[in-house]
Amino acid sequence: MSNNKQSSVEWLVEILGKYNEEMVFLYQNEIEQAKAMHKEEIMNAHTIGYVIGGGNGYIHEPEQYYNETYGGNNEQQ
Repeated sequence: MSNNKQSSVEWLVEILGKYNEEMVFLYQNEIEQAKAMHKEEIMNAHTIGYVIGGGNGYIHEPEQYYNETYGGNNEQQ
């Protein structure tokens, strides 16, 4: 994953894939759902931090923050 931060879900999938690539393939739908949930959690945490912090030093839009921090695009992360 380039120089962007790796999410915990991506890390787990990478580790599990080293042990059993077939399992990762079989559970691809569940993995994608976990990635979407993780992305939503990150964006929600950013929003809460923005509100609590009064907007100081934060990128205002959660999607923009996620994309700039994790190199997000709409397929994953």
